[in-house]
Amino acid sequence: MKLSRIRRWIAIITLGTVLFCPKLYAQESGHAVIPKTLYVFGSYGDLNRYNEKESLFLITEERELYDENAVLRVDTILIKERIDYHNYIIARPGRASLGLLQRDVVIPDSIYVASTYIEGKSVEEVKKKFKDAPKQPWFSLLNRQLFTKAKMEKMKEAPGLDEITRKDLLESLSWREAIGKELKAYLDSNPGMSPNRIYRMVENYRNQKLVLLGYNPYKQVVYNWQKQFDGDEEIIKLLTEPISFD
Repeated sequence: MKLSRIRRWIAIITLGTVLFCPKLYAQESGHAVIPKTLYVFGSYGDLNRYNEKESLFLITEERELYDENAVLRVDTILIKERIDYHNYIIARPGRASLGLLQRDVVIPDSIYVASTYIEGKSVEEVKKKFKDAPKQPWFSLLNRQLFTKAKMEKMKEAPGLDEITRKDLLESLSWREAIGKELKAYLDSNPGMSPNRIYRMVENYRNQKLVLLGYNPYKQVVYNWQKQFDGDEEIIKLLTEPISFD
């Protein structure tokens, strides 16, 4: 994908999207406790519970059942091997390839991240890639936030994107240049990548930043930042100017 097309495309999606630097936090060293049960919000406000068992992660929908015939969806991620405290070799039923699941701490007893950025056909292949391959700077773009039960309950009461303040919007938009560099590195390593994938990565990091600012970006609300901040030249410029990949 040509960079000029990406620039134009990013300019369009930023009309209602906050972009920010992927270096949101310093990954914790040591063996901080990661809870056995964590929660993940989906793009549409849906919620899943992740339970770590001896040999698998059990993923269960968190929602009320209004129909007596309704059932909760349950998925599994098989743990093939624990490399160390933060890294697991995993598999999904019905898939031939294996992956490396990496978890880390953002805020102890509150926010964690997980990502899968290495794949292989066998446990040995995944372990070799994990050992030999340098960690690319764009790997953090694949992180997904997980929350403790207490943090998840607080987020349900947190303000949505329709209540963002000018100060917080400016702080979020100030990360644009840094994420542009990460996206360029990702595009260079993955030529021909779909724009939809880039959008999801941008949105994912926007959401992570806004959670740290005290918002719930997954709350289903109607908002239009250009209308809300109409006449504010600084905000409108940040919302509409394209990211530079130079």
